[in-house]
Amino acid sequence: WGTDDHGRNLRVFMGQGGQGYILYGLLTCCISIMGGLFLATATEWSVRQKLPMPFETSKLNRTINITGLTLIELVDSIPKFLLLLSIYAISGLTTLKLAIAMGIFMIFGVAAIFRELFASFLSSEQYIYALEIGMSQWRIYLNHIIKRNLGAILMIQIPFVLSSFILYESTLTYFNINNPGLSSWGLLIRSNLAKNAEYAFRIPMISILLVVSSLYVMGDAMRELNDHRHQ
Repeated sequence: WGTDDHGRNLRVFMGQGGQGYILYGLLTCCISIMGGLFLATATEWSVRQKLPMPFETSKLNRTINITGLTLIELVDSIPKFLLLLSIYAISGLTTLKLAIAMGIFMIFGVAAIFRELFASFLSSEQYIYALEIGMSQWRIYLNHIIKRNLGAILMIQIPFVLSSFILYESTLTYFNINNPGLSSWGLLIRSNLAKNAEYAFRIPMISILLVVSSLYVMGDAMRELNDHRHQ
């Protein structure tokens, strides 16, 4: 593929950038998914049904549920770009900080998806039947929610989180807000935009569009497959 304006091998630089996106993107995935699972569990598990029926939850548990739902909706409504810019204004951004911050900010969007799953199952007849046959709450949680339902949701979220990380990282790097400290396709675009290095500018730009679009298509396909499986 030749070299960029600084004499760097473009194929090697692109490969290193792709590796960085995968590693830091997976860090973002782990933080957002684990945090979202914890937050969704804390808000919905506190108001779960119990036997004998009808069962009314305590005032404390209802308060926990309402507080959790309000927090999820409040933070998730704030544009992630503004939250990342606030971190940049306070202490600057590196790719590691960006991955951790994005993971924390995306916890609330992931928690909203998990919460809907929990609420739907905990109000279903399947859950009541599991209680009636004497299955423990933790066994219901692990077998019915985590094992049978959550795996498919996780596989849908991973492409979305990865594509979001690539878009945010490349955009912030292009505007010289993020200091990647490693190979980055956004850094290639920024450093070769106004220079006579056509391939070094076009290849990473096209690659970002292709990879992000492919990840979105993959996530949509997995979502439709999951919906069809549950019909």
